[in-house]
Amino acid sequence: SIAGGKQPRPFIFEAADMNADQLIDILDVIGIIRGILNPSLLAASQTEVQAIYSIEDGMLYVDCPVALAVIQLQLKTPQSTADNSLKPAENLNGFELSSSWLTDSDYMLMVYNLNGKTLSAGKQAVMYIGDDEIATLRLADAAGNPVKVIMADGNTTGIDRMGKDVMYGNAEDENNTYYHVNRRSEER
Repeated sequence: SIAGGKQPRPFIFEAADMNADQLIDILDVIGIIRGILNPSLLAASQTEVQAIYSIEDGMLYVDCPVALAVIQLQLKTPQSTADNSLKPAENLNGFELSSSWLTDSDYMLMVYNLNGKTLSAGKQAVMYIGDDEIATLRLADAAGNPVKVIMADGNTTGIDRMGKDVMYGNAEDENNTYYHVNRRSEER
């Protein structure tokens, strides 16, 4: 797959971009799998939904009017201290948790479930992050549709997209078509 750094031929960006957000990421993977398992979800309308996040006593909360199936969180935190201080909330039990250090100070956590489990609508604890800075926060509903993220004070954050400085996976084929994980192919 292109997200894994390979160069599939032909690669049809529009077919892979399940939620039409111009990115190929975990939200699309979940959308594809859920579409295969439950095709009726593909016909669901993509009404824009907003979730509000807050940090209270070091705990990250997300308040969303719909159930969430995907959480992708990237934190700016020193690896030396974070290994002992980052703790997923108990209500994430039963979800798959995949995490990775992207750099010495960029930690990414992906929360998902391929068996239909969702995080209930309403205000839910996600993870104890202490004083760490949120670099990105992406959410998706059960159909893989993106959920817009805003801060509790009402300001839009711009953190509902993955930062280009952290996402890697560029590739070039023999026709000099340049593929980037986060964008359509472009000629160079």
